[in-house]
Amino acid sequence: MDRVRAVNGTHPDCHGFISYAVRDVAGKVISIGLAFVFSNLSHQLLKPLSQPRIVSDNVVGLVLGNIGVIRRAFDEQFMAILNSIAEFGMMCYMFVLGMEMDPYVIFKGPTRNALVACGGMVSTSVLVCSIIPFMTYYKHPSIGFTLSLSISLSGSASHILTRLITSLTIGKSDIGKIVIAAGVHSDMISMLLISVGYPFLQLTVTVTDIAASVRMTLIMAAALLLQILFTATVSPIFMNWVNNENPEGKPLKGSHLVLSVAFMAFVCSVAPIYGYSPILSAFVAGVFTPSKGRLSKWAIGKINFLLPTIFYPVFFFWMGYHANISKFEAGKWETWQRFFVL
Repeated sequence: MDRVRAVNGTHPDCHGFISYAVRDVAGKVISIGLAFVFSNLSHQLLKPLSQPRIVSDNVVGLVLGNIGVIRRAFDEQFMAILNSIAEFGMMCYMFVLGMEMDPYVIFKGPTRNALVACGGMVSTSVLVCSIIPFMTYYKHPSIGFTLSLSISLSGSASHILTRLITSLTIGKSDIGKIVIAAGVHSDMISMLLISVGYPFLQLTVTVTDIAASVRMTLIMAAALLLQILFTATVSPIFMNWVNNENPEGKPLKGSHLVLSVAFMAFVCSVAPIYGYSPILSAFVAGVFTPSKGRLSKWAIGKINFLLPTIFYPVFFFWMGYHANISKFEAGKWETWQRFFVL
């Protein structure tokens, strides 16, 4: 409701909000329905080419999101609703991604996989930091933007890399195992660096009130540290208790499932109260939540099932809508230069 008021500048009652929600609903429902239909259809067509599902979802989202008739069917108010759906889905995705990683391997002796991952990350970061400042990707370039982009590009998108290697049937070979393990390691390090560096990002841009910016940064960092300590300390105890109360072979108790979902939501919501990114907060909470046990496997399985089935078509449609191709400026050679360099 607050977002609707922010767009309208008014204070609609419940009846007014419902009237807005159902107005011109046909075009919105048909557009999103087409995203589901074409995503599944294109996935089946690309299966012989060993293409992962994310490729078909991405292409369909970019095409549908840039069709003029469809774009006109979505106004700012409804896009605010899609923004919330996309953010919630990304939080679920990042939480599961974090649960599938083990942060404590950082404190162990360096392995072959870790050395490969770190070597690739360092070389990529150095290359990006030496080129990006001269390419004007951003109207107001800053150190924070360059570092964030270099860390993001140094990750390997291990979830996509794993699916590609599995599709090529080389996952069980030595090179396949090294690539998958190194990819997961580099993704974990890059995401942890972004998560830890996020509170300090605003210090790299020009601000009018430095004292207020520093104070907000310290509060945000303290909230993140509190969330990490609480999750790493309490979540193993809570998870073990639920797992002991629900042994294998018996259905999970409904009350324990509700309590578990509430606990996961709570550990993801501590830092965002003080301005931290909800998506990164979900990743940090997932990293320090135990991945072993019946409850963790249940959560990972359910979310991994719902993401490609329901969320991905909506998310990539939302992404395609915001990726307005009409602003691509294909007639300028600087655009293609920046595109191929990236």
